[in-house]
Amino acid sequence: MTSAISSSPAPRLQPGQSLQLALDAGTVLQVAAGTLTLHEPMRWIGGTVVRPTLRLSEGQSHRLAQGGWCVLAAEGEAAEWRCHAPLPPSPWWAVFRRMAARPATALR
Repeated sequence: MTSAISSSPAPRLQPGQSLQLALDAGTVLQVAAGTLTLHEPMRWIGGTVVRPTLRLSEGQSHRLAQGGWCVLAAEGEAAEWRCHAPLPPSPWWAVFRRMAARPATALR
């Protein structure tokens, strides 16, 4: 998977500070310093609404399986993080898919 990488400095959250972001599926969050708590978008599991939460320490990363509103919160000390948004698929994939979907007889 490829991603768009920003050359700007990593955003910084002070201890106890949180940030709400709308992120697309496939976005990768990478912690550059400190510890972050990530509250992923809400989802339905077995008729119950749940909001997966995980803790990311320095050097760890996480890819979002589902897009939506997320909350990042700094724990204990200031935290820096990077967000790598997925790039749109290459136009060559569309050509490849069309060719792969053709019956073998159509290629002769």
